[in-house]
Amino acid sequence: MRRLSPIVLALAFAPAAYGGDLTVAPRDFAPAARPLAVSADFVRPGKIGVQLITASGRPVGWLARPAVRRAIRLRWNGRLDGAPVASGRYRIRLVGPGHRRASAPVTIDRKAPALADLTIEGTGAPFAGDRGLLATISPNGDGYRDAATIRFRLVERATVRLEVATTVSEPVPIYELTTTLPSGRHELRWAPGAEVGPRTYLIRLTVRDVADNRRTYGAGDAKTGRNPSGPGVRVLGVDAGFSRDSYAPGQWADLTVSSDARALDVQFFRAGPEKVPTSADNVMNGVPLGEALTIPWDTWRNKPHRIRLGIGPWESGLYFLRLTADDGRVGYAPFVVRPSLLGHASRIAVVLPTNTWQAYNF
Repeated sequence: MRRLSPIVLALAFAPAAYGGDLTVAPRDFAPAARPLAVSADFVRPGKIGVQLITASGRPVGWLARPAVRRAIRLRWNGRLDGAPVASGRYRIRLVGPGHRRASAPVTIDRKAPALADLTIEGTGAPFAGDRGLLATISPNGDGYRDAATIRFRLVERATVRLEVATTVSEPVPIYELTTTLPSGRHELRWAPGAEVGPRTYLIRLTVRDVADNRRTYGAGDAKTGRNPSGPGVRVLGVDAGFSRDSYAPGQWADLTVSSDARALDVQFFRAGPEKVPTSADNVMNGVPLGEALTIPWDTWRNKPHRIRLGIGPWESGLYFLRLTADDGRVGYAPFVVRPSLLGHASRIAVVLPTNTWQAYNF
């Protein structure tokens, strides 16, 4: 009978420790986004460890020290002995009898992508107060200030998500755009329709790289200070406000108006006696006082302007000036006419939120 050598016998009966492929996911690993999943299955139990090594093969540390196992199922948070492993290219290696070199590559990426040179600009001439992170538009279809362009430079290839949101306690998106862009300079454009109401909108930009690291530019809530990291867009309507809360009958009143209309029709109204309901918080209804007056506005399309109007011989109450642009946009400026002699006609004082109403509509 033919006899096998001891070496051949040892190889024939050596335990086959590995029966499947080593799986490491994701290969681009961002510890801040999700843990790294490492898995492998073995035909027979063996003393197996999982080791992190550099791309050149130098051991860095153990993800799992050698122990008798039939499978590997672990999730790694990117730390060894409590300390974060630096960004770079590595390999995950299985260490066991006869299979020391079984490994898979992984890139650790701890740095979120960044936007550089972030600015916003409206089409047409800038309105007074516009600057690097604030632009004014008026999407009425006249081609003057119908869109805003956000410009930036990407440091690396990334997916960019643009959100235009209303500024309440938390941003509520009204427009979203997601696109994947290479490194370099880029532009994103927001051209809303005329149905988008006048107010200030927040621009939020979320940048995500291939490893799922993310960075967001723009406020996440209403607690952000006066220097937010993201742009803002002011959709201009007809913004107007009187310089005083109340006036006496026959007094002159100064009114500051911001609008890029070519002409404005202005008319006084008294609020209260009207017979129609008011169903929106940005609308005022009342009884007209006198005829409307048309004021040419071409000269002041790029900055606020102050005009002076006379208060009539009206009794005490709440009044407002309605301003209607030639393109249909409407603005309101409320004020109070106080009695000639306080307490003469009534001993009841009524407090009316004229400035508060304006604050919530600008």
